Amino acid sequence: NEVIDSGRDEKLTKLSQRQLEALKNKENQITAYVSANLGYDDNITSASDDSVLGDSDSFYDLYASVDYLISGKRREGWVADANLYSIDYSDTDNYDEYQYALGIKRALLLNDWETSAQLSLSKSVFGEDDYLSTTKIDLYGRKVLSSNDRLYLRYRLEDINSDQQLYDYLDGWRQRFKVEFRQYNRDDSRQVYYELELNDRSELVTSLYAYDYSPLRHTIHAKYIRYLNDRWHLSSDLSYRLSNYPDSTSMNRNDEQLRLELGADYRIDSSFKLTAKLQFTNVDSSEDRYSYDKSVIRFGLSKFF
Repeated sequence: NEVIDSGRDEKLTKLSQRQLEALKNKENQITAYVSANLGYDDNITSASDDSVLGDSDSFYDLYASVDYLISGKRREGWVADANLYSIDYSDTDNYDEYQYALGIKRALLLNDWETSAQLSLSKSVFGEDDYLSTTKIDLYGRKVLSSNDRLYLRYRLEDINSDQQLYDYLDGWRQRFKVEFRQYNRDDSRQVYYELELNDRSELVTSLYAYDYSPLRHTIHAKYIRYLNDRWHLSSDLSYRLSNYPDSTSMNRNDEQLRLELGADYRIDSSFKLTAKLQFTNVDSSEDRYSYDKSVIRFGLSKFF
């Protein structure tokens, strides 16, 4: 599928199409993916520049997922899946996070659209505390516009419940609407998307202020990948997010987030690669306590089974 989407070589594309046809009755019932990184974060608390609470630390993270084809095909059938994510900091446990999820998905071909609907349940731990339990419905659609161009649509609805009184302000609903365009060429690929996020959450109350934690968010994201050769791929990733929080008597908060990520991949084979990423984040908020800068560097590997 990656070879066909890239459209970089006509002969390879035809061979891949033939192979997909040959594999129609031989799909793997179980597939898995693993990714692991070592990194350094110079502002793990996302503290403002003038705050004494800022802290930096090295970390490692791990993501693993597995899915099982229950019936039918992966493009038109039932699939169960599970995934695990964890990040562990070297010198502090207060910002460690662990999350696991279980889900079931129904994939369906509708005319020239590849679609799916997924229901999943997730549980997360932050620091040493139970954090959030989330029920999510995820609707997805993919349409081939031409030999090079793809259109993606996605809608996600999340029912979020805190598992610790400290995080009760996160209780509520979140909706995300996303439209994405991708173009695959012989020497490069491009991606751009817009996402609208709606929140109906609870209220954050401290000794200094209180406000409704239900931001309206707009995100614009663009990514460019350059194929230097079959082994080396370079990428640049830029996003802008605007968050508008409901006005309150003690705070009128609006945030602007700008994020840039530069990456390099070395592909050992089609399913195994080494990665390096450098990420810069700047948040400018109307409330100074929420303005900050952050830099994160990661080195890792990923493998698809």
